[in-house]
Amino acid sequence: MRLFAAIELDEGCGQALREAIDAMPPGLPMRWVRQENQHLTLKFIGEWPERRCDEVVEALRRVSSGPIRFTVTGLGVLPNLRSPRVFLAGLRHDEDLPRLAAKVNEALAPLGIEQERRAYRPHVTLGRVKGRTRPAELQRAIDEHGREFGLQIVDRFVLFASELRPSGAVYRKIEEFPLTGGDLPDRGRLIR
Repeated sequence: MRLFAAIELDEGCGQALREAIDAMPPGLPMRWVRQENQHLTLKFIGEWPERRCDEVVEALRRVSSGPIRFTVTGLGVLPNLRSPRVFLAGLRHDEDLPRLAAKVNEALAPLGIEQERRAYRPHVTLGRVKGRTRPAELQRAIDEHGREFGLQIVDRFVLFASELRPSGAVYRKIEEFPLTGGDLPDRGRLIR
């Protein structure tokens, strides 16, 4: 089974992102992510034996963090406009989000799951580029449709199984993990 740990987006944010996707110019060579599949990945685990899924669940239960907050804002592409592979929504966040991702990463390391070596670059994947694009056209879509999509106050993360199908990935929740180590973040706290 193919596993990943992620944060779900609330309905309002998901709807705002869907509206931005729907407003994109026709003809952009994208395979858009369905609204119910939009999420913020903390750790992509990859293929994992189903019989050992309980080990992953137990490891993630040991992750300790309080609730976190971030704002989904702006649009962009990875790795760059000249050879884009991913169309995304960006985030403004404080250090709590990368700290949570690091804790998830560290909790899974004793199971032999490879630690992420690259710096954590949180984003919400909205689409995958399928074909040639024109940088100017992409930049125009980013500029015209990028905005603030919603403040997220998060009190849990989820372990998902992903099944790849010709029609797109289907995600199934394996387990939810509460973030209960403190009070809910103040809505007014500064984030970058």
